[in-house]
Amino acid sequence: MGDQIHGTVLIVDDVETNTAILASILSPDHTILTAASGEEALEVVQHTRPDLVLLDIVMPGLDGYEVCRRLKADPETRDIPVIFISAMSEDADEELGLSVGAIDYVTKPFSLPIVRARVRNHLISKTRADLIAASNVKLSTLFERVETDLRAAAHLQRSLLPENGWAIHGSKFSYFYEASQFLGGDMLNYFPIGGDKVAFYIADVAGHGVPAALLSIALSNTMSAEFCARVGGVIDDDFGIPKPSAILSAINRRFLGGGDRMDYLTMVYGIIDIAKGTAHFGQAGHPSPILLRGDGSVETIGTGGFPIGIFEDATFEDTTIAVRPGDRIVLYSDGITESESASGVPFECDRLIDAIRRDGDGFLATLQARMNDWTEGQPAADDMSVINIKLGDKIDT
Repeated sequence: MGDQIHGTVLIVDDVETNTAILASILSPDHTILTAASGEEALEVVQHTRPDLVLLDIVMPGLDGYEVCRRLKADPETRDIPVIFISAMSEDADEELGLSVGAIDYVTKPFSLPIVRARVRNHLISKTRADLIAASNVKLSTLFERVETDLRAAAHLQRSLLPENGWAIHGSKFSYFYEASQFLGGDMLNYFPIGGDKVAFYIADVAGHGVPAALLSIALSNTMSAEFCARVGGVIDDDFGIPKPSAILSAINRRFLGGGDRMDYLTMVYGIIDIAKGTAHFGQAGHPSPILLRGDGSVETIGTGGFPIGIFEDATFEDTTIAVRPGDRIVLYSDGITESESASGVPFECDRLIDAIRRDGDGFLATLQARMNDWTEGQPAADDMSVINIKLGDKIDT
């Protein structure tokens, strides 16, 4: 900010000589307004907002203290700096003046250079404060627009999720999804891909917020029933559609990172063949799915694999298991198991398994409360998602 500062200064004094002296030293640099009483000062302020007020205390009618109180009580005028100029020189007088809202206190007889310097300094501070306030208004407006856009984007992202509680051939597919921010990097879906086969996947894009969400949306748009049944990879002659490993390879080629960015994701893609009573899985660096048998036994499926989008020559393996009515397959993102308690202890897979056993078909409904209890209400550090597949009695054994 330069040395020159111009403002509108209101001088309030019932002694005309004092007003004239102050106006003479300030008028070369500032626009001057005058008032001879407290009532007149308040009227001037209502019609012409000054940048600063020089205010006498002892005047007929309203004294300076009361004028200052009224200015500071009005939201429209409370930010106007007030400097008292008074012959009342006791410490108690100055303390009262500052307590009612004045920014400075000058005693009479005053030094003209000191008054000029103080007016200039306070106007500089006022100008800076005004600039900051205007910037804050712009930032607030911008934030509101961004927040509105993010909420709309979050609504769009959630619209890509499947029907919760979807049932097919006696089996039920449900999910839990919670983004750590407006937008999440997790994505999941399940859908029929012909005959008695149902495809499903869960994915976790590295990072959070908008970049991760955009990649998760791109993945959702790619992982259509047509892509998984015919387009995504080489069709297996015995299976009739591409196996999970072929789909993961196709996704890896499509989402291979380039340049300076390292965009990658982990994923599990699977197919349930209801007619044959089998489930087929491909895993790309994602936590292993949990299989809870109807008899209460627990297994994990797969051994890890490479994430999607890092290695061009990454290969993926297929895992096939037999499934029976009453079995439950649970896929989850590491935002669940890595959520930490206040003491830094992760939730871990064993606690997730315990929650499934305790709450059975209702475990997704209680998962949010369980995670909140574990983290003691702290905001989630990562997106959390779970797919729960309860196999029905139409599974051919």
